[in-house]
Amino acid sequence: MLSERGLARSHTSLWLNCAPRLNAQLMSQLDQMPSEQGPVHRWALPYVAQAPFSHNDVIAEVAFGMLNFLIENKSQSIRVINDAQIDKIIKLAIQQLSIIRGGPGFPREWFSQDHLEDATQLSSRLFEKLIIDPGHIMVHPRLEGLGILMSCHPDIIQGKQLIEVKMSRYPFRSQDLRQLIIYAMLAWFQGIELDFLTLINPRLGVSWQFSHENLAFLVSNDPPVILFQKLQEYLTGETIDRWV
Repeated sequence: MLSERGLARSHTSLWLNCAPRLNAQLMSQLDQMPSEQGPVHRWALPYVAQAPFSHNDVIAEVAFGMLNFLIENKSQSIRVINDAQIDKIIKLAIQQLSIIRGGPGFPREWFSQDHLEDATQLSSRLFEKLIIDPGHIMVHPRLEGLGILMSCHPDIIQGKQLIEVKMSRYPFRSQDLRQLIIYAMLAWFQGIELDFLTLINPRLGVSWQFSHENLAFLVSNDPPVILFQKLQEYLTGETIDRWV
């Protein structure tokens, strides 16, 4: 069985077939596109990190944990999270990262005030961006798998918008858009109505937002139903007559 990340990072033949225009050139064009001309929105200056870049993963886990706490508790400010709650969020984030990496994890005593400041700033940026549109927010909703693809959990569904959060200091990559396409395909097959598909990076202060039609055209020059059916064929081994 495949995870969505595994499918997005490899399986080159699949992506050449169903999304042949999704390449480094397209990613560069999107990254350099002025906000007023396309799906790119630059809403804040890049955040200058206090902690080492090599610790970005654990900082991102803590930042997302803080965001989840605010959403679950219907809070309006990150200042409501007390020290005990923050410590619990940090320990859970370290545990989750250890499971993902399959190793001993990040020592709790290494998580300094600089790490916490970075996590707090990233979480605050993301939270403030989300509550501009205070629609119903689900964190890590479940999408059922398809064929050889396991069920998975995108970061956020807010109203009719699916949001995948990245907190790297690097621009979005092709595999990030592939991951967004996979989530959109699974949601479509489950009858989950979405108007927008969004990548957001609070560290860089940038988001890319697409409709199904716009994203499918950019990566394949096909309508979304054709893109999704090509993915379905690959994952299930079934041949679909698209003329019926």
